[in-house]
Amino acid sequence: KTFFPTKVVTNQPMTINGSGFLGAREVVFPGNVKVTDFEIVSNEMIRVTAPAGIAAAGGKLVVNTADQTAESKLDLTLGSTQVTGYSHQEGEEISGGEQLTVYGQDLEFICDMEILDPDGQPLIVPQESFYRKGTSTVVITLPKKIFEGTYAAKLHTFDGKEILLPELSYKPGAEGGHWETKKTIIWENPDPDGIGRANWNGTYRFALEGTDTNN
Repeated sequence: KTFFPTKVVTNQPMTINGSGFLGAREVVFPGNVKVTDFEIVSNEMIRVTAPAGIAAAGGKLVVNTADQTAESKLDLTLGSTQVTGYSHQEGEEISGGEQLTVYGQDLEFICDMEILDPDGQPLIVPQESFYRKGTSTVVITLPKKIFEGTYAAKLHTFDGKEILLPELSYKPGAEGGHWETKKTIIWENPDPDGIGRANWNGTYRFALEGTDTNN
């Protein structure tokens, strides 16, 4: 019936929804790429990882049992991540806790960012920390505790691409700070015209001034 996502790259996790899946033996991707290593979650769902070799032109997704074949109504298409720009340029400064925005196409396949921890060791920022705006913009919030220095962090995609960011000047984010409660008065129930304060248990009708019938 359906599958998600409808655009994939190699190693992209996918789900297929339909019926009669308990007897499934293989999932066939465009280009006649056959996959037998998948998880039958239930009679209605299969989890599978998109294989290498999917036809660039895309095509139907097929599930085969011993004696039946089911073909998807929609085509599966092949994605290709391309980065066209960043919110910070070569040599600029960025601190831990700040956001870095990546622009491009098919950015949904970026699965993590590799930066350096305070000791200079690789630190992986998972995609769960990303804020995605469609498939063309990804906003990444940097960890506060990062290595101080100028270097190029990396982006990784599901299909194994490694994308170097511009060399930025990274600084750890400010530590400390505290929470404090501050009382802010929004409304005090005044009686400026001597017509009586509002009754909390009363029922009122409101209108724009001069349009008393438009309430």
